[in-house]
Amino acid sequence: MTRQVDDLGSDYAAAGFGGTLGWGSSPAVVVIDVDRQRFTDCNDNAVTFFKMSREALLKVGPEHVSAP
Repeated sequence: MTRQVDDLGSDYAAAGFGGTLGWGSSPAVVVIDVDRQRFTDCNDNAVTFFKMSREALLKVGPEHVSAP
């Protein structure tokens, strides 16, 4: 199990998202707590993409930003 997590972390870092969620990278990145259905972190591009402040974005989840 640890090896799989390490490999996933390496893939994540290789994609440019290591430790900082890709701040300054092109994609809009959000992290979601699937149990609470809330965003727990996001990068600046997600704030721009969703046209919400970071604070507002972290108070909602996908159901608030998805098309009906």
